[in-house]
Amino acid sequence: MRVLVCGDVRGQFTTLFNRVNTVNKKNGPFQMVLCVGSFFSSSPNSKKEWGEFLASSPTAPLPIYIIGPNSPEEAVCYPNVNAGGDLLPDVTFLGRQGVYTTPEGLTLAFLSGVEAGSSSQSASGSHVYQKSDVESLAANSQAADFAGVDILMTSEWPQNIQKFATTAPPVASRGSASVSQLARLLQPRYHFAAGLDVFYERAPYRNHQILVESPRHVSRFLSIANVGNPDKKNRWIYAFQITPMSKMEKTELLKQPDMSTESPLAFTPTQQDAEKERQKAAAAADSGRQQFFFDMSASQRGGRGRGGHRGRGRGRDHDRGSGDNERGAHAGRGHYRDGPPHHHDGGPPAKRQFDDRGQDCWFCLGSAKVEKHLI
Repeated sequence: MRVLVCGDVRGQFTTLFNRVNTVNKKNGPFQMVLCVGSFFSSSPNSKKEWGEFLASSPTAPLPIYIIGPNSPEEAVCYPNVNAGGDLLPDVTFLGRQGVYTTPEGLTLAFLSGVEAGSSSQSASGSHVYQKSDVESLAANSQAADFAGVDILMTSEWPQNIQKFATTAPPVASRGSASVSQLARLLQPRYHFAAGLDVFYERAPYRNHQILVESPRHVSRFLSIANVGNPDKKNRWIYAFQITPMSKMEKTELLKQPDMSTESPLAFTPTQQDAEKERQKAAAAADSGRQQFFFDMSASQRGGRGRGGHRGRGRGRDHDRGSGDNERGAHAGRGHYRDGPPHHHDGGPPAKRQFDDRGQDCWFCLGSAKVEKHLI
């Protein structure tokens, strides 16, 4: 499928329709247009502007799916902000929140509006979403066969999306913690947002922890600029091609691009608990390994023998039962048959017993058959 995505339209319907029509004729065919951010303007005259546009009997060049509203002024243009529906033929408002599956099998998850309490203008109203909206949408991830969604559409950026990014966003964004949690749970292959009037494409990030979780597909976050802005580099329409994940081979879906980063999104409480348990297990394993080396290092430093004398041995003189001794024995000048040398009580050190097997070794310097030119 070939899809177009645009940012905040803000009432510039004619500009959008003309541009989509041009792109589709030149580079199409495309199957749909996704609009993130504000479709209507926040002007007090937004409803009048929409009425005038409808009076011109417009024809959408492609099926257009929108979300919103993001302000009280926009909300008056929607017949019902909680339920989706057609605003005109081929221009569909998806609704407050949910997952919509296109006839082609593409899954579109969407969350309309801005987070309640995120600003003085969003304390309440039909243009804000509540915690219950986020929880309802996130509940889709609890299905036994859930593997993620193809696309997530939001007006707000997720919190901390710039973390681990190879390129910084052109503007600072506090982002929404709720959108961040939602993106982590739904694991969209593409996440589109708007609201900041900038184009930003983040490097793909992984939805799994390497060596801890089974591989999953990567997610790509993109912010799309506002429609009609004159800066050509600040793209307000984005074209891409996508195959619905339900129709993809698993090996193809799980491919990890070279530039992929760790996930910048915060752990959910459940994931935090799992991570804590993993860290505890790792710490216990590290502690065990450290204790092992501590025990070995005591004899490496030459612990005192029964006669009170400090041992002369080093790593190569350890008991052959350890892996370190095996490496040390080959690194030493000879092989020891009966373990490390030791002191008798109060007497002189015992003579080291040389292993006669070294006589046949070409690389042992103590052997008469040593081939020095090979060393």
